[in-house]
Amino acid sequence: MAIIDKKAFTLLELIFVVMILAILLSQAVPKFYEYFHSTNILKARGDVLLIRSSINEYRNELLLKNTTAQYPVTLDTIFTNLNINTFIKKSDSIYEVKIDNSSIEFKYEKDIGKFDCLHKVQEYCEDITR
Repeated sequence: MAIIDKKAFTLLELIFVVMILAILLSQAVPKFYEYFHSTNILKARGDVLLIRSSINEYRNELLLKNTTAQYPVTLDTIFTNLNINTFIKKSDSIYEVKIDNSSIEFKYEKDIGKFDCLHKVQEYCEDITR
């Protein structure tokens, strides 16, 4: 009887390993996509909360100084101070954030200090602003 020294994998063993890896990856890839999508939503949500808070803080500081209480004319200073680079300025009152392949617009109304979502699909607005 000859002793066979096995130094390599058989083709059948390799096929089983590849099948197991394919099954695991088919489950993992959608989870990773969902994870990255939710982190983009959470980042945008946090930025919106910071922007709204800063708008109110600006007005409150003016009130404390006994000057005319008004909201900021533009949000440029707020974006710079908070180091928010997820929003792109489209005009003096329209800002855009990209989440996945969607562009979601926000409008800033300087007279009332309102920073709100304008997207056609309200689901995106609700995800970001709730």
